[in-house]
Order: sequence, then structure tokens, then C-alpha cells
Amino acid sequence: MKRYVAPAYAEYGPFFIRFLVGFHLFYGNWGRLVRHKDWLEFYGLLVRNHFPFPTASAYVSAGAQVLCGILFMLGLFTRPAAAIMVINFAVALTMVHWGQVYPRQFAALAMMATSIFLLLHGPGKAALDNLRRR
Repeated sequence: MKRYVAPAYAEYGPFFIRFLVGFHLFYGNWGRLVRHKDWLEFYGLLVRNHFPFPTASAYVSAGAQVLCGILFMLGLFTRPAAAIMVINFAVALTMVHWGQVYPRQFAALAMMATSIFLLLHGPGKAALDNLRRR
């Protein structure tokens, strides 16, 4: 049986996943940090879902998503950022999305799956992590 050998450019594939999800994390949460109206909306969501310390939770979650989104896009400290996002989305799926219909869960599931992928696989070749290791 022949063994499959991935093409040399296959390790550039994670860049596209990393960048899209990183941008989504940044774009979806930056407003929560800089616009009071957006923060209040997020804070209200956390209160309605019985999060402990909703004020701190809102800042920590939004801040972590913005920071990890930037790190994903750069491919810098990818695995630690992915580990943080796995925890963030495990909490979100458990406390907010549990019991919702699938389409309402999809974005959080996609963020969680991508974070697990990056945690296990790493950032691929097109990443600043590779320069940092030299």
C-alpha cells in the first residue's frame, strides 16, 4: 500500500483558518471593549445566563477574544492562545448555547473546533511562531 505524502504547501493551509477565525474573534469583540453600548449588551447576556461576576467576566472574555484573535492572525503564541479559546468557548457553549438550536450554536462550535485544531496541530508554516523558534 502506498503511503500518502502531503504536498509541500499543505502546511500553509492553517493560515487561512487561523486568519479568518482570528479576524472574527477580533471584529466581534473589539466593540465590546471600546463602545459602552456593546459592552452593556454583552454584560446583559452574561447576567441573563447567570455568569458569576458578570462585569469581570465580560471584560475578561471580550479581552481574551480580542487578544487571541490578534495572536491567531499573526500565528504568534498560537497554542497558548488556542488553549485559552478552548476554555472560553467551552464555558460559552455550556452556559449560553446549551439547549439552543444548532444554527444558534454554530459560531461558538466553529470557534471551539478551530481552537482545538490549532492547539493540537499548531499554526502551520506561515506563522510568526516559526520565526520565534529559530
